[in-house]
Amino acid sequence: MLHHLGLEPTPEDATQVLDELRETFLACVRCPTPGRCRCWCEAGRPGTPDFCGGKQAFRNLEIACLAQHLDRH
Repeated sequence: MLHHLGLEPTPEDATQVLDELRETFLACVRCPTPGRCRCWCEAGRPGTPDFCGGKQAFRNLEIACLAQHLDRH
């Protein structure tokens, strides 16, 4: 999902958004249907799917990255 959203901070940049990254990873680990988002990404749909329990965590990460002016790839 990070790649899909264009969020690929370097290890150095990641330290600036560590809490947000942690929340996205925890959301994925707790996902009741792992891999479901893969189809979403492969279909080229924008953003994070509504069924994602980590939708807000990914949005928070996007905001934090923008606030830190981290490059989006």
